[in-house]
Amino acid sequence: MLSQEKISRRKYVKYAGAAVAIGAVAAAGYGISQYKPPAPTTPTPTTPTPTPTPKPTAPSELKIGTVYPMTGSMALLGLEQYRGTELACDLINERGGIPGVGTKIKLVAGDAKSEASVAATEAERLITLEKVNILIGTYSSGLAYTASEVAEKYKKIYWEVGATADNIVDRGYKYIFRPQVIASANQGALPPKFTEEVICPKLGKKPGEVNYAICCENTLWGRTVMAWGSKEAVARGFNLVATETYSYKATDLSAVVTKHKAASPDILHVAQYISDGILFWRQARELDFNVKMMIGTGAAHGLPDFYEALKADSNYIMNFDPAPPGFFNPAGLTPEAKELLDVYLKRWQAKYNRLPLTHSNMGFMHTWWLLTDVLPRCWKKYGSFDPDSIRLTALETDIPDGTSTIIYGCKFAPPEHPWAGQNLRAHMVGMQWKDGKLPVVWPQKFAITDFVFPLPTWKERK
Repeated sequence: MLSQEKISRRKYVKYAGAAVAIGAVAAAGYGISQYKPPAPTTPTPTTPTPTPTPKPTAPSELKIGTVYPMTGSMALLGLEQYRGTELACDLINERGGIPGVGTKIKLVAGDAKSEASVAATEAERLITLEKVNILIGTYSSGLAYTASEVAEKYKKIYWEVGATADNIVDRGYKYIFRPQVIASANQGALPPKFTEEVICPKLGKKPGEVNYAICCENTLWGRTVMAWGSKEAVARGFNLVATETYSYKATDLSAVVTKHKAASPDILHVAQYISDGILFWRQARELDFNVKMMIGTGAAHGLPDFYEALKADSNYIMNFDPAPPGFFNPAGLTPEAKELLDVYLKRWQAKYNRLPLTHSNMGFMHTWWLLTDVLPRCWKKYGSFDPDSIRLTALETDIPDGTSTIIYGCKFAPPEHPWAGQNLRAHMVGMQWKDGKLPVVWPQKFAITDFVFPLPTWKERK
């Protein structure tokens, strides 16, 4: 037995090795079955560092087109207004360009040649060939009407600094902005308002006891003044005894004067350009047509040429217009506005050797708002001077009264307003000719002399 049970050394080693191998496998199998791998982990995402969007580089130059009557029958005031715009641009460029941006202004001047059709073609040329996004103009309502149609077609900004007719802004256009006054509420409505509040007490009469007449040239501007002046006079209870229109190119207005003389008005409310304004008043003298007050509404009655042609015969005629620089009390202005007014007057007088007319002030101050308020805000918010960015910025304009050389501030009517784009803060003041000067007499806050009433008769003037 013992011999059978005896195992050779070689077999032992063989069997032992096998057992160890099996045990190792079993152990290995046990270990695998018991092993629990670590829960998978989601790697923490890393946010890449954003590449800063470079701020747009402001252009070194911005071209702005102008559409003024530089030649023709309207050139006298067209040039005056253009020069106001030009001075505003010169001052901005001398100060380093658009504030906070540094872009210089390059004016590209068109010439409307005092013709509505030419104003339209000049606007198109400036937009399509000169590639301007902004047009400034126009002095005349008839010129502004056609030129702004072109700007709207091309979706370019039309910045009207001088024309006043209502239907420039009542067409629902998106791209027209007018910091200037509107005719209906000013040249139409203010003379009847002034007559009721100031003249009627001096006469010791109620409106129903006062005869009121209106006489206007028959362009778009004159017709607007006629329509709204008549409406306001009737609404306030005046006896509207005569309404006459005529061509400003007329060489004889004696028939118009005769009709008004027959109506015997106490107050004569007029809208006249320079040649017809002078002619009308000369023929009023020749025909001994007397009124207690004649109230002009800009154009002729705001010009030194009116006085130069008529001399003392122009004394005490009134004019309603935006404030003329140098002829109103600046006490109601902010210190900054007083400083700007002083700079403007000194620069103008140094260049032209006279005080600027109110039409220059319209061109200057209304352009100044565009360059120093609207365009800086536009670039800061949108980084662009494209028309839509300018339009959105202009709609947010909010400039208080008393902060300008023209007294009033600026707040544009929103798109849904009947006068979309109209400056709702713009208003006129009353002035009166006295020995070649046209000082403000109303409202009292800005007056520098007293209102004289009534007009002397022609016999009393001799």
